[in-house]
Amino acid sequence: MRFTGIAPVRAYIALGHVLFAVLGVLAWMHWRERTLQLDSACQIFKWIQDDGLQIEAHRYTAVLPQLLVKLFAGAGASLKTLLLTASLAHVLLPWMIYSVIVHVLRRPWIGIAMAVAAVLCTRLAFYGVVLEVNYLLSYPFLFAAFLAAHAEDPDRRWPKVFALGSLILVLLVHPVGSIVALFIVTLYFIGATERGWLVVLAVIIIGWALFGRMILPPTGYEQGLYGAVWEGLGSLRRGADQPALDFLLGHTWAYTTHYMALWALLAVLTVVLVRKRSWAMFALVWVGMIGFILLNITAYHKGESAMMMEKNFLPLAVMVALPLVMEVGKWNTRSQFLSWIPFALVLFLQFRGMSFASREVHERLFLLEELVSKARSDGAGKALVETHELDTWGLHPLGFGLRDSIDQCRGSSGERNGDLCNR
Repeated sequence: MRFTGIAPVRAYIALGHVLFAVLGVLAWMHWRERTLQLDSACQIFKWIQDDGLQIEAHRYTAVLPQLLVKLFAGAGASLKTLLLTASLAHVLLPWMIYSVIVHVLRRPWIGIAMAVAAVLCTRLAFYGVVLEVNYLLSYPFLFAAFLAAHAEDPDRRWPKVFALGSLILVLLVHPVGSIVALFIVTLYFIGATERGWLVVLAVIIIGWALFGRMILPPTGYEQGLYGAVWEGLGSLRRGADQPALDFLLGHTWAYTTHYMALWALLAVLTVVLVRKRSWAMFALVWVGMIGFILLNITAYHKGESAMMMEKNFLPLAVMVALPLVMEVGKWNTRSQFLSWIPFALVLFLQFRGMSFASREVHERLFLLEELVSKARSDGAGKALVETHELDTWGLHPLGFGLRDSIDQCRGSSGERNGDLCNR
């Protein structure tokens, strides 16, 4: 797994840097769409307006972009500069982590897996910059890199210290971080020669998942989701008639082809593991994928908006990209060369989907600007607008940025309202 400097590795590393560079360009071009709507607008307003750090739902390790915005605010930067900084910071942070993994820790294949995961399941979620689950596409790979450093030389202490520190980043950034971290620890546990430290980490992760909410009590929204999981178990009797499953499968082919790349890479990984007879890894990947999908099916059995439903499935990218790219790292030079083009194609197609998704977000921003202009022309300093009026304008506050019920996703005849729930 060491960085050897051979041409295939360099080509993959360059591909990763190109990806983050073009994501930075996209964040620059669409800074207004990424910062002036929904939760992002609310949180970034508080970053700029209020003193001190603004911590949402105890997610302490999601503060790094906020620190950069506050630094520029303290220097007297303009509002446009602050919003542009907020948009770019959410690309620069993962790019920095990628660079550390590849060039400092010299774990290129883990970094390449991070680049793949950055776009594999992301489309609309790219325009929800303050969704903390986005950090689970970067922090876990830093954790994996330190685990790899420890596995190479178990006698060194610094990988253990930094592995524990990066684990804290994962656990405190989002509740689902426990699932992702446990997946990664199990991934390294398979085939490891020194497993004691991995067992300790697994105990810490499970302990936090079970008792962490006692230390940091969940918000009302999170508490509602925990209750929804139990309530949603009964919804499994409906079989395939599930909003979350409909979203996942629908955006594989019927509505968009967004998840087609995910299933294609999962199929490749499955073939590789079966040919190697790596049954433990095969079981981990498939149990992890199915278990996580079932968790979302039950938690969101009443439905969700498109952007929020998409962010729920982002961790699937980690469960496919990390084990697959680690396997690619073990291939011979010729096989790695041949696989570079398919990987580049996947990254391009997923980036293309993210770019095209800006149209939907821009349309909503345009309608918001029209609404504000109308209020100003009417001489209103502040305006209160009813939900049905926003629906008339085409803003659909309950269909784009807030939680939907299944009834909002379906018409009175039971047919699915694709415009509300699947855009």
